Amino acid sequence: MTKLTRRILFYGFFLLFIIVVPAVILWSLGLRFDFKKRKIVTVGAIYLKTSQRDFQLLLNDKIEHKTSFFSNSILISGLFPKNWNVKVEKNGFEAWSKTLRVEPKLVTEATSIFLIPKNIKSELVLENQKNLSAIISAEIKIKKNEYAIDETGIVWKIEGLDSKKTAINALPIAKESIKNAEILETSGSIFILTKEELLLEKKREEQNFKEINRDVKKIIPSSKNEKFLILKEKEIWVLWPEETLAQPPRKKDEKELIGRYSEKIDDAVWYAKTDEHVIFSVNGKIKIAELDGRDNRNTYDIADKPAKKLFYDLRSKKLYFLNEQNIFAIEI
Repeated sequence: MTKLTRRILFYGFFLLFIIVVPAVILWSLGLRFDFKKRKIVTVGAIYLKTSQRDFQLLLNDKIEHKTSFFSNSILISGLFPKNWNVKVEKNGFEAWSKTLRVEPKLVTEATSIFLIPKNIKSELVLENQKNLSAIISAEIKIKKNEYAIDETGIVWKIEGLDSKKTAINALPIAKESIKNAEILETSGSIFILTKEELLLEKKREEQNFKEINRDVKKIIPSSKNEKFLILKEKEIWVLWPEETLAQPPRKKDEKELIGRYSEKIDDAVWYAKTDEHVIFSVNGKIKIAELDGRDNRNTYDIADKPAKKLFYDLRSKKLYFLNEQNIFAIEI
């Protein structure tokens, strides 16, 4: 090897070194060169988790990745900070789509993606029924029996084997208003739904109940008592009594409108497998909607039948509903 050849190789490797090493360092720091903007930018990532394995992910209508039969989640890193059109597809299921914002050095998450099967079939369970009592073995855990109200309008909590009583409020409430009322409790609040369809709340640190909502037909806690479904005649709301950090984050006492319709909503329940979806009956159809309201709220029809009453049984993973005087079931 001649001296000239050695010199060429030396300077060639040196030039390669000063090009590659900075590029590797920038890459490891999460920096990329944006050719459109002609500058170096800090990138972010998107993390998705779905109810199904073996799905296909599209970013801005281009196939980005296909997961295996063993995986129901995916992390896509190195994404430029901007809005990305995200779509999840799987054969035999309805597509899920949403525009998600990627920020520098952050991971944008969507971890409650529920892929709805196409052509869901309902089965007839019982005929000539007036309600769902034949299906429901135990009511939702509403703590009615742990409370009592005296003649002065003070609400008492009854605890322990000795039935110890503790006064809940200082100012009285009209006894007739909360006779047979629904009383719900979380770690930080107590809620009362009155006969007049007023929703009252008392924080632990406060002395009295205050009105927080009107015209409430029904209030249902999630399975872990972390949030409440509030059903009005034509609206569905969800209330978060405490702050949550999971994306999208919720502030303490935040309320969000899940759906508003021109027709009366017959009934609504939690989809207890996730507690991140609501099932409801309106306009002669049964629908399921996600709570994640970023961009669009994915909402799907799961039955073309009206339902007066709904009940989701987590043990059998079936939705039971009353249609006219017949009880049907959907496995979902």
